[in-house]
Amino acid sequence: MSHREVAVLLEQLDGVYLLMAQLMYGAGLRLSECLSLRVKDLDFDQKLIIVCDSKGKKDRRVPLPDTAVDGLRRQLAWRKSLHERDLDEGAASVYLPRAIDRKYPNAHKELRWQFLFASRQRSKNPRSGRMHRHHMHEGTFPSRLKPAVERAGILKRITSHAFRHSFATHLLQDNTDIRQVQELLGHKDVKTTMIYLHCLNDAEKDVVSPLDRLQELRNAEKTNAASEGGGPQLAGPAQGGDLHAPQTEPLASDETGLRGQAEIDVPPLSPDESFSGECTTAIPSGADGVLNRIRASVIAMLRRPRGQGFFRRLIHQ
Repeated sequence: MSHREVAVLLEQLDGVYLLMAQLMYGAGLRLSECLSLRVKDLDFDQKLIIVCDSKGKKDRRVPLPDTAVDGLRRQLAWRKSLHERDLDEGAASVYLPRAIDRKYPNAHKELRWQFLFASRQRSKNPRSGRMHRHHMHEGTFPSRLKPAVERAGILKRITSHAFRHSFATHLLQDNTDIRQVQELLGHKDVKTTMIYLHCLNDAEKDVVSPLDRLQELRNAEKTNAASEGGGPQLAGPAQGGDLHAPQTEPLASDETGLRGQAEIDVPPLSPDESFSGECTTAIPSGADGVLNRIRASVIAMLRRPRGQGFFRRLIHQ
């Protein structure tokens, strides 16, 4: 899920279900790990959550989100009041592993060992025969999550594991070291953590769809056509003028001024004139050197066999 989808989905949850979603997304907990949290696993001073006996029979520490501190304190106060009521009724008990139960016979009555997200009903342990207050059923949170997803308008398939997945991908997007993410998730091998890198592939981000590229080109052509059509007209009569108005011919003095002082009238050469002859036209001294070099180049080309044939065809056309 994206950041926006997570934010919208959290707004649709409330109470203990919102707190569980915050822990799964903010600390990367599995649903089973979240339900198995005991009172002793919360460390508000160091802002840590101790996940005991998780998948693979391993323990790990994850950061306690500041956003969830107030909700955890309220949940802890409610759990304490419920435990005091169980003590008054003489039914305060919780399931403990066999080794701890043998080593500490009265530990099952202590508040520190109680489940944080406890069930509202007691259940009987088929092995020991004791009445315990176990944690909430694993199907309770998914049953509240599904209508929340529908209210949020999210069309993706969202499960409780999506919060843990978003925890990992968002940390990697923030350039968190993958080894650190591996420790937070409790993965034995870093290859398992690398699965979350599939949505961070830079090559997939740089690829632009050909359809989008075609639309960009069409928009650019429309913009250029609009700018050319709306620009000033460089030719044609002035706006508001007579389309059939006669054009005023420029004066001789003006034309001479436009052409410059150095321009002269040079009579065209006839086809019968020889390139080897002398030019009798009066030429200013400034252009004399240029014409002499041109004449010498033409004469040198005429002396070549291929050049003579080319110029003969050019003259008689």
